[in-house]
Amino acid sequence: MEGARLIALNMALNGQSRAETEKYLDENFDLADRAGLLDEVYATVEG
Repeated sequence: MEGARLIALNMALNGQSRAETEKYLDENFDLADRAGLLDEVYATVEG
């Protein structure tokens, strides 16, 4: 999950939308709580 978190953080910092990041994670990772990871990452970047 750390790999997915780092990729999501990088995508968010590069200005990619949450939807784009969610699509990428869905296609490349089997995550139990993808929405939670995205909430955490985008709250960090936008906060």
